[in-house]
Amino acid sequence: MAKKIVLTTILIIVAIGIVILAIRFLSGPEDTWLCQGGIWIKHGNPKEPMPSVICGPVSLNDNHDTAASTEPNSTSSATSSLSNKSGSIIVEYPKPNQEVAIPFSIKGKSSTFEGNVLFEIKDKDGQSLIKGCFMGGSMGEAPFEKMVEYLNQEPGSSDVVLEVSDESAKDGTLDSVAIPLKLTNEKFTVVKLYFSAQENGGDCKYVTPMEIVVPRVSKIATQAMSLLLGGVPCGRTDIFSNINYGTKVQKLTIADGVARIDFNEKLEEGVGGSCKVAAIRAQITETLKQFYSVEQVIISINGRTEDILQP
Repeated sequence: MAKKIVLTTILIIVAIGIVILAIRFLSGPEDTWLCQGGIWIKHGNPKEPMPSVICGPVSLNDNHDTAASTEPNSTSSATSSLSNKSGSIIVEYPKPNQEVAIPFSIKGKSSTFEGNVLFEIKDKDGQSLIKGCFMGGSMGEAPFEKMVEYLNQEPGSSDVVLEVSDESAKDGTLDSVAIPLKLTNEKFTVVKLYFSAQENGGDCKYVTPMEIVVPRVSKIATQAMSLLLGGVPCGRTDIFSNINYGTKVQKLTIADGVARIDFNEKLEEGVGGSCKVAAIRAQITETLKQFYSVEQVIISINGRTEDILQP
């Protein structure tokens, strides 16, 4: 009788052990990260950190133009998703599918080669509306903010895609975040910002226009001057501005064909030489004279018109 009890006990213990082993092996690795509902869940006590790749399937934006990155003659390739982050970039604003109006800010964090971050806005057909760059973190993650104040082309519809990218220094490939947006601006207009040209034939007054597309507002001349003071966008090596960074418009009035524009003292800070003075005046004057109501421009600094912008 005692032998039967011992044998039965041993069989029960063995059966329990088999069940435990089966549960463990059938349930997968004990110390790992499991993807559940689009979120990485810790299972057991994994030694590795949480995976940095996106958990679950990735849906590509149907409006995003990926053809350029797959054609044989393409100079770069991009990996994009509807996530707000990639390996080196996190876009905190705007959010995917958010409604925005120009101007709006691109905000986030990055750690890229030499701190360079690229951005581009495309319409639903993949046509580039504007592209540019700004600075973020280099040696470590740091916040960034870039204000989008205008486009280079008028959008065909309200549906656009914002791409924020890090270009590889090794092979030029792009690590890109693609965020679909909806523009709420209804009407746009074209304005010209006049900058000095690198090739001016020795004429200091020679300036050339850069056409941009901005939302239609009542004080369009004031807006144009504000954008002129923002300087030349990155990537443009054919033009430059002679106006000091930090110069601001304090007042602008237009009456009887005369535009009177007042700047802060930054406009003439460190300015010397007749050529530079002539170039500054030309940039301001030509930008304002594009408007039909302006025939003459009077420049002042803190209300003073005499003895300003002297060679």
